[in-house]
Amino acid sequence: MKIERAVIAAMPCFALAPLAFAGNRPNVIFILTDDQRYDAVGYMGNPYMVTPVLDSLANRGTIFSNARATNPISCASRACILTGLYSRTSGIYDFDTPFTETQERLSYPAIMKANGYYTGFIGKYGAGTVNPEAGGVMFDYAECLKGQGAYYKSLMPHGNVKGKENPDPDEKHLTEIQGDQVLDFLRNRDPEKPFCLSVSFKAPHCQDELREIGDEFPIDPRDSSLYEGVRFSPSLLCNDEYYEEMAEAFRTNSEGAMNIARYRWQFRFSTDSLYQETVRKYYSLIHGVDREIGRMTEELRRQGIDGNTVIIFMGDNGYYLGEYGLAGKWFHHEESLRVPLFIYDPRDPEGRINTANALNIDIAPTILSFAGLKCKDMQGKNLAKKFRRKGLYFEYSYSPASKKFFIPSMEGVIDGDFKLVRYNTPDSTWISLYDMGKEMGETSDIVSDNPRKVKRLRKMMERLRGCLSSSGNKAL
Repeated sequence: MKIERAVIAAMPCFALAPLAFAGNRPNVIFILTDDQRYDAVGYMGNPYMVTPVLDSLANRGTIFSNARATNPISCASRACILTGLYSRTSGIYDFDTPFTETQERLSYPAIMKANGYYTGFIGKYGAGTVNPEAGGVMFDYAECLKGQGAYYKSLMPHGNVKGKENPDPDEKHLTEIQGDQVLDFLRNRDPEKPFCLSVSFKAPHCQDELREIGDEFPIDPRDSSLYEGVRFSPSLLCNDEYYEEMAEAFRTNSEGAMNIARYRWQFRFSTDSLYQETVRKYYSLIHGVDREIGRMTEELRRQGIDGNTVIIFMGDNGYYLGEYGLAGKWFHHEESLRVPLFIYDPRDPEGRINTANALNIDIAPTILSFAGLKCKDMQGKNLAKKFRRKGLYFEYSYSPASKKFFIPSMEGVIDGDFKLVRYNTPDSTWISLYDMGKEMGETSDIVSDNPRKVKRLRKMMERLRGCLSSSGNKAL
């Protein structure tokens, strides 16, 4: 049930005045990638990834090895990140619903701006259909993509006109353009203020418009030989039998439509050649992001502010690379929920790994904490301090109308090694239980063998859902 979004209007925001303007407040850069799964970085042990800049920052900072999206789709996840609220509280699940005026003012950029920071946004905003403007409540500087953006505008179809097979030779890749915008922000910011910059790269998201007429993952030509001669080994989870073992209602609805993740699997991973090509380009797009972050860190050094600039890196949701016979995200598996996350604070350069459960709703309160600020009713935790989160809640409920495919809604909880998930379609509802502590644990549904554990986790799910649907929440 969708809650009334008006409850947010009563939420007070508190700035810790004694801390807010004390000392040399650090600059903060938050970098978000689109559809980057948790292990698609070198520092998480992926032998194929070429991400030297990210690896260096992560290994000198704090790596959160169990970070997840509370809602594995970009529009909802970005709303969670900006507000520090679960989707069930904010009421934002889709691409069309905008923030209320109150929600916008209680977002971390607005609070940072109101407390003396020069704020900027670059890239895919993704929360509602109207992008924020420079000089508004949230941002002093804004360079937002229109919709999902395009890696190369010359490749895009227009009406009945098919796009080009190859980009114009003088056209820059979107990732490089966004890197240029980062440099523009850093060079033209207000030097009298600390800054908070949010950068949302499109990469490595696919180019949906090119799905049936061209290359879904257009890479920078500079990276065309990056993986020359490399053969990627599929996960043991890339086995079609796991898809066939899923509930029939998960695979096909009553009108004969196919699960969207299976629909997209067909033209990305259904053959070895498709798998190799998709993974190569997906990884290459991430390498392009790493290169631009390298340009950014070099500019910080050039300006002499690298020692006082905190860098936070995260993905907005996970991504299937053929596991369980699926593509995309949306569902309960760790490949869909887990994301890369690290915080690099040059004032505390000791590398460490934090295995506690971190969530996308933790970003907003964490960013505020670096400025000595907090918003009392944000539901996330401050990752810059010691924290504990035993159980966590996740959900997905956005399903665009289509005769070709469908997306079942779901919600679930994780408690220790156990994950309970409930799926819902117009025709069916079912619950599954998985023990993630066991190897290949999400391939075996153990719901029928553990009635007491199922009962306990269902109560936990109902309790957390109830907490999220009310105002005045404490951190969860």
